[in-house]
Amino acid sequence: MFLNSEHKKQYERFLEMDRTHEQDRERKALFFILAGSKDLTSKGIENFYDFSEHMMKFHPEELQEVTGKFCSSSRALLHLAVNLYNDSYESLSFTDTFRNLDSENYRLALEAIKIRFEPETNSYRVFNVEAAEEDWRQAEEEDRINRGMAGGFYSALNKPIIEGEYE
Repeated sequence: MFLNSEHKKQYERFLEMDRTHEQDRERKALFFILAGSKDLTSKGIENFYDFSEHMMKFHPEELQEVTGKFCSSSRALLHLAVNLYNDSYESLSFTDTFRNLDSENYRLALEAIKIRFEPETNSYRVFNVEAAEEDWRQAEEEDRINRGMAGGFYSALNKPIIEGEYE
């Protein structure tokens, strides 16, 4: 995933400086790109991101002005990074983004997109209603048995455990 050990250290440092929440995929994608791009890192992340305010240092309409001083590959990466962070920022077309990336930045871009969007990498679970209902029924039944109760508990769907009761 990381380009090298320095990239990983820099990424973890950015997450720590920002106190990024574990589930904040937007900032993780942003920091992944900024930490991995030597050109962007050399310009200083502090010029792009305010760690004390937890936000970009420029408004979406200022992105063109900010990226104008970079080579085409770094400009494309920065557009992608801030767009993954907040889609209010103008993005380049898919073609314009990837056409301008060298092989290292191409890898950064793909991994950042995975961090932001890939279901396996996010920390949200897909909710399985049937499994949750079955777990709830089993927990209610165990609770009823442990308490020696004959019924009266309602499930999450507001159905009585014992059919016919409370109808």
